[in-house]
Amino acid sequence: MADPISDINAQIASTQSQLDALDAQAAVVGEQYNGAMFALSQAQDKVNAANAAAAAAEVQLQAARTRLSAFSAAAYRGDGINKVAALLTGNNGPQTMLDKAGELERISTSQHQALDETQAALKAQKAAQQTAQVALGAQQKAVAEAEGRKKALEADSAHAQQLLNSLQQKQAQLVAQAQAAAAAAAAAQQAAAQAALAAAQQRQADLASQSAARSASTSAVSTLPTRGGSVPVSSGGTTSAPSGGNAAQTALNWARAEMGKPYVYGAAGPDTFDCSGLTQFIYAKAGVSLSHYTGAQWNQGTHIARSALQPGDLVFFGSDLHHVGIYVGGDQMIDAPHTGAVVRQEAMWGDYAGAVRPS
Repeated sequence: MADPISDINAQIASTQSQLDALDAQAAVVGEQYNGAMFALSQAQDKVNAANAAAAAAEVQLQAARTRLSAFSAAAYRGDGINKVAALLTGNNGPQTMLDKAGELERISTSQHQALDETQAALKAQKAAQQTAQVALGAQQKAVAEAEGRKKALEADSAHAQQLLNSLQQKQAQLVAQAQAAAAAAAAAQQAAAQAALAAAQQRQADLASQSAARSASTSAVSTLPTRGGSVPVSSGGTTSAPSGGNAAQTALNWARAEMGKPYVYGAAGPDTFDCSGLTQFIYAKAGVSLSHYTGAQWNQGTHIARSALQPGDLVFFGSDLHHVGIYVGGDQMIDAPHTGAVVRQEAMWGDYAGAVRPS
């Protein structure tokens, strides 16, 4: 017959293994989401710059159009005819007249050219604006997809955690029942033993009583009358009774102060953290600015060989740099590991990728 406690223990081990795997995936997806948000911020900056450039070009175009309109209106009103008449009636000679006429032509051509160039610049800026908007839309879609994967993993992890909690409660009930059954069996055995002992003691008492009666009878028969008295004859029988001071140090001190706070996707303090949110938060307390993304933090300092690690260095894990912690020495780190866990000190993970000393 199968042992129900052994069976529930096997189910707990299997569910815990599934939860650990989901937590590992969640750490990767969490940093992918942080990376997508980082890229979205950069895309938004490009859109803002393109919008500002397009607005400036629009202002320049309107100014050029205003100048050209003023020039055309003046010519229409006769100002241009009067200037030509002045040229023709002037006393400066034919060559001077030709020079001035050429100058007027160059002014008109220059205005048209400035307008054309401004229109071309505006067209280019609007094209850049559209390109930036397309890139922003693509990045917004990437963020939405990353958030969808994150939420799906959160749901799977929550379901696995609920199953684990249910199994652990059932395990506790089975253990309590087994302990109660064992205690009842032990009590029954003790009661049976006590009853057997009492029965044995009663039989012994009965035997002792019978033996005393026989001895008394024998003693009475063995007494012989004599003159002057009687001499008792001894029966000869006996009866026996049973018987465990710098930026890096400041950051490390803050990391220790945050231990015990829960892991939450995308959180950067002060009450909850994910892995890169924790390192960003504690180094900000030391006056060092880091991005909320492991991929960016990897390039925000000096890369350090593992043999040269010092407390306060950031240690990264996975070929995709999906996890980061702060080194405390002795192959130990403080990190925010995964959903369901808290900020804690633990051994460095096996998929070590490298280290960075923030600057």
